[in-house]
Amino acid sequence: MGYRDDFYQARNIIGYTGDHMYRDRVTVYFQSGGEFGRITQYYPDDESNVGRNEVRSFHDYKIYNSQTDGCAVEFYNGKVQHESRSPFVAVNGNEILRFELAKSILAHKDIKPKYK
Repeated sequence: MGYRDDFYQARNIIGYTGDHMYRDRVTVYFQSGGEFGRITQYYPDDESNVGRNEVRSFHDYKIYNSQTDGCAVEFYNGKVQHESRSPFVAVNGNEILRFELAKSILAHKDIKPKYK
């Protein structure tokens, strides 16, 4: 059993950030209702940041690409909480993409070490 297997499921994948040429390294974003989280598959400087993020619950959650630099921004609890180094690419019904991204679920079953 992995951390929050009830949430980290293929049907909840909304998109990813990172270099699409390396799908095993992208960060995969999940959302279901007011809950959201992400799986970081690769982080160059900090292994404690690889794995499943804590699932959070805020009804104002949004992810969008900044008009300033085009990189992904996560907004919740009334403010920007996380800024990515790359743009967000939405799944938008692309089931082949969802299938590829879902591989992250089995590859990273544990919560990130930084949360333990």
